[in-house]
Amino acid sequence: MSCLGPEFDKEHAEYYLSSSVWCELRPTDLLTNSTQILTLDCNTCKLEDYKSVQYQFNLNILNKSGGASNVKPNPGRGGQFRVGNPPPRDKQIHSSPRLSGFAGWFEVDFIGSKQNPAPNKVTLSTAPHIGYTHWGQQCFFFLHPCISTLDADRLEGYVNIVRRKDYQRLMNVEIGYRLKRKDQQLTEDAVHQFHME
Repeated sequence: MSCLGPEFDKEHAEYYLSSSVWCELRPTDLLTNSTQILTLDCNTCKLEDYKSVQYQFNLNILNKSGGASNVKPNPGRGGQFRVGNPPPRDKQIHSSPRLSGFAGWFEVDFIGSKQNPAPNKVTLSTAPHIGYTHWGQQCFFFLHPCISTLDADRLEGYVNIVRRKDYQRLMNVEIGYRLKRKDQQLTEDAVHQFHME
């Protein structure tokens, strides 16, 4: 609809092609163990502690042809990465697991404070191995074709998360990565920009 103009095109491209999406992942959708990217103590943290988050990761693909059943949940806390979301196994036409994006979620330990400790620790987790939660997970999907992987391939990269200038409750997320097999780089360095609401 050319009558709507370039502003309409730009707004919709940003929303539909560059935004993270709410997903409900299953543990079998995941290709790696999770990695903790940030830990905050809500009793003591300051705005500067989470205004900008930078993290480098180095993750091993743990799938053995046919699923991520050997991927174990990480007992760590904080935002975490996961990869995947392949179609159901009976619909797959590829023999090796494919990397289609990244995912993040959070976990919170309610332990009280030093002055008023909780009698029992309670953990709220939104990780896929917990099952359905209201929060689900945030998924960051690639626009280009998925990447075939093998067991023990290595995913190296970084994530940068910064608060948006136009609306401070929202975040801009930059994910850069490469896939390696032994010491050989299988993919070119890729960088994706996303908006997270």
